[in-house]
Amino acid sequence: MKKNLLFILIIPFFLISCKKNAPVAPVNTLSASIDGVEESFNTNVFAQNGSGVSLNSALIILGDNGSASGSDILSITVNTNSTITARTYSNAPTSTDGFISIVYNNGPVSLVNPNTYTSDVNGVHLTTVKIISISNANIQGTFSAQLVSVDGKTIKSFTNGKFNINLN
Repeated sequence: MKKNLLFILIIPFFLISCKKNAPVAPVNTLSASIDGVEESFNTNVFAQNGSGVSLNSALIILGDNGSASGSDILSITVNTNSTITARTYSNAPTSTDGFISIVYNNGPVSLVNPNTYTSDVNGVHLTTVKIISISNANIQGTFSAQLVSVDGKTIKSFTNGKFNINLN
């Protein structure tokens, strides 16, 4: 009886002391909450990290939602004068990170009604991309942004953005 009681008292200490891993998105996924609505861009998901012509590093992440009525498309671009590493990149006015951009096409792309939202190049509306892990094979991270419509009249809020994509 004493052994059982001792066992029951000790188990909670082991459970409490176990290290919890940070949640990681499943491989080859890209998602975000857009104005409070969760959306996944897991169709045709793609990421490539390479050298640009005039910049040292260029990272491109793409995905669409695969909707039959015209896919929503999300792209994330980080162009910087240094090697892309695990850290936070931003378009803040005081940032020296280079060119950080997120572009969101809501529905079918059309010249008549483009429904395109993009990062503010002046950094008034913040775009942040945090690389948590990067290797030759995979990239993981998070992002958030306030994207502005092409006509400048509408803002879409992106929160809880996350990606875990094998590099091509």
